Amino acid sequence: MLPEREESRPTGLLRPTDLVRLQSTVGNQAVSRMLAQRYYEPQVGNSKAKYRFSDNDGIALKAEQAEGGRQVWSTRELMDSANTALKSAGSAIKLVKGGGATWPQENGNVLNQVAPTIRDLKQRSSDTPATEKLKAANRSGAQQTPDSEGVKDSTLALWTDCGSASRVVTGGMVAAKYKKGTISASTRKSYDPAVFADTVYSKVIVPFMEAAVSTPFMKGGVHYTVDPDDADHWLLLAPTDANQARKMYWELGSKGRRAFDKFAGINASANPEVGQTYTTVSEASMPGFKRHGFTWNFHWAGVIMKDGGDNLTLEGYAVMAGEQEIADLRATYTGAELERWQQALSSQVAEPTLVDSKAKLAANYGRQVRLVGKYRVQNLGGHAIVERQPDGSVSKRRTAALVALKGSGLVSLAGRSETEMQALEGQRVVAVGTLQGPASPSARSVAAPNPMPSLVDIASVEPA
Repeated sequence: MLPEREESRPTGLLRPTDLVRLQSTVGNQAVSRMLAQRYYEPQVGNSKAKYRFSDNDGIALKAEQAEGGRQVWSTRELMDSANTALKSAGSAIKLVKGGGATWPQENGNVLNQVAPTIRDLKQRSSDTPATEKLKAANRSGAQQTPDSEGVKDSTLALWTDCGSASRVVTGGMVAAKYKKGTISASTRKSYDPAVFADTVYSKVIVPFMEAAVSTPFMKGGVHYTVDPDDADHWLLLAPTDANQARKMYWELGSKGRRAFDKFAGINASANPEVGQTYTTVSEASMPGFKRHGFTWNFHWAGVIMKDGGDNLTLEGYAVMAGEQEIADLRATYTGAELERWQQALSSQVAEPTLVDSKAKLAANYGRQVRLVGKYRVQNLGGHAIVERQPDGSVSKRRTAALVALKGSGLVSLAGRSETEMQALEGQRVVAVGTLQGPASPSARSVAAPNPMPSLVDIASVEPA
């Protein structure tokens, strides 16, 4: 199972792409690789359908495709335990019983179908536009709005962007938890898994070398030098930056890297709790990294249930962009020409572009971006912004939200709530959406203020 490519449209809401997956491993990937898993797939009666069962037969996932499926069963006890943990974590997800059928197991377990839902669907003044969009797509009856494909039904609608979907499970932006042997630690919060990887390698490599478990794997000149005054004494070398720490990690060899992973609680030793998330990242700076036509960037997968050593994740499944295009390329080209075309296609579906300065604005109009800067609130004076609310009413606001970038660049944020503006004013934020250039003079009223770029179809605005 390949790590998925991040979707190029983070604001989409889809039902057909929601995915539940039974897995037990993968933290920060040293090199993009297959996801290791610990489940088993017995034959269920005479059915041709495959089900993946967890360690203790408490979870059964219908394997509708290699990556996972959309139908899952579990014991009532596991569902109740998961809901307690999800609520405690601040998750927006609640698990409910889907239908009245039960599935008795030979070991005495009775499984119920599980349906993930959004915990709170009430319209609240504190909700961001993205939150209200998610809630509206998951309401019932006349209050429900279609998802991005025009679908209205009772199944969960979730963001296609894996990071946004993960934050629905976790309740917001997260830090990475790791270990230094028996000591627990965490990184700063970030939307970028590469930040987590940089921290883990840099902070853990020296404590690992100080531990006895590292001794068989260390190399002179890479991890230590010999004390000139005492040939039996090693002087440990500290990395100068994250990439040197990666080199030191790589030089431990395959067994040494596995020992480091266990020491740090990453890769095959990662085991997030319910309400936490897995994240993977491709490490192009890691020695030994090889590019095979396409480089997957990162993925997030929020954990919604556990059974023994197995975890159940709920993901905004970013289906491989351009699958048919890839197949066509491979049927037409070979060698360097295939590589060139694959790289061109790959660039079309990369993660949103980072825009943190005025100099980067013009080149990214019309693109999905991650806007990073200081959140500002502007008083419009005699002007007002007229907004139509979801209930059909109209309101007027005399303040507007902006993001101030390096180099005196300003970007307008459309339709932000008063609650958000009060909470974020003056803070450094990350806003994800589509960057639009300034409106042309003919498109503006005579009294309009000076034009500036704007961010629309906003998926999230959160502290950096």
